[in-house]
Amino acid sequence: MIPSVESVAEPAPENGAALQELQRRVLALEQAVARLQDPQAMEERITERLAQMPVAIPPPAPGPYPEPELPQFKEPTGRWGGGWGSWLFVDMWQEARTLIKLIFDQRYMMAWTSRIVVLTTLPLILTSHWWLTLILCGFPWIDGLRGILFSAVNLVLAFALYKTLSREVRRYNDYTRR
Repeated sequence: MIPSVESVAEPAPENGAALQELQRRVLALEQAVARLQDPQAMEERITERLAQMPVAIPPPAPGPYPEPELPQFKEPTGRWGGGWGSWLFVDMWQEARTLIKLIFDQRYMMAWTSRIVVLTTLPLILTSHWWLTLILCGFPWIDGLRGILFSAVNLVLAFALYKTLSREVRRYNDYTRR
C-alpha cells in the first residue's frame, strides 16, 4: 500500500536529521539539473577553461593541399641501353640460372598452381602434333591452316608456361632475399 502525502510530510522526531540531509541533497540535485539545462552558462565555463589551457597551434599549410614532391630523374648517359645487365640475352641467362637453382633448392617449395601448370603444359606442347591431329581430323577444310593452328596453340601454351615460371622465379628471388 502506498503511503499518503500527509504521512510522509510529517517527519518522525527520530528521522528529522535524516530528512534534513535528504532535503539538502535533493536541493543540490535540483540546482545541478538547472545548471545542466542552461547551455549558455555551460558553454561559457568550457570556453573559460579552454582559454586558460596553453595550446600550441601549428602554422597553417601553404595551400589547400601540400605540394607533391616530384621524382628526381637521372640524366640520360647518351648510350643505348643500360649496360650488360639490361641486355635481353643476359637477362634470359640469369633467369634460366635462377630457374635451375629454384628446381634443385630443397628448402624452396614451388606453388601447387605452378606445378600443375608445368606438368600439364609441357606434355601438351611436346605432344601437340598428335592430339591436335586427332581433334582436327573431322575438319578437312582446316588442312591448309594446320601448321598455323599448331603454332598458335603451342604459342599460347608456351606463354602460359613462361608466365608461370617467371612468377616462380620472382617468388624465389624474394624468398632468397629474406
